[in-house]
Amino acid sequence: LGVGAGTGAAALAVARPATAGGAFAGGGGTCGGYPTAVVGDSGVGAHAANEEVGRSLESHRREVAILRNALRLRDCRESDLMECQRRLKTEHTAEKQEWEGQVASLVCEVQDLEARNRRLEAALRTLGSAPQLSSAAASTAEAEASATPSEAAIPDPGDLLGLC
Repeated sequence: LGVGAGTGAAALAVARPATAGGAFAGGGGTCGGYPTAVVGDSGVGAHAANEEVGRSLESHRREVAILRNALRLRDCRESDLMECQRRLKTEHTAEKQEWEGQVASLVCEVQDLEARNRRLEAALRTLGSAPQLSSAAASTAEAEASATPSEAAIPDPGDLLGLC
């Protein structure tokens, strides 16, 4: 039926343009209201239909192959991205642990410096209140005052994680 053709007997009449005698111009007749092909044309029409089906099938096969290839490529990219993400996460975790170790080391160093400062302040207060300190106590206070943080032993950051 053509586009816009109605239904019923009128539509069939539109879809079947008949010539004089009820046959198409190319010959043949009608069977049940549908045109019949001329005997000589039946092989050509069937062959053309088979070729069309073959072309359609081959086109479909090419499309399926292209889609499968695209899926394989997508899966490979996805796998590569997942591996990269896993590697980055591992690196991030290692660097985070290293950073936490450094922070723990610095916290311990600050605590040590604060304790040393308290000892030095106490020693200064004692010196100010008792001018007759023994020479041993004075030399100990001088030794602590002259020591620099670089002379103090810096502990390994891994050992400090649980200490502070």
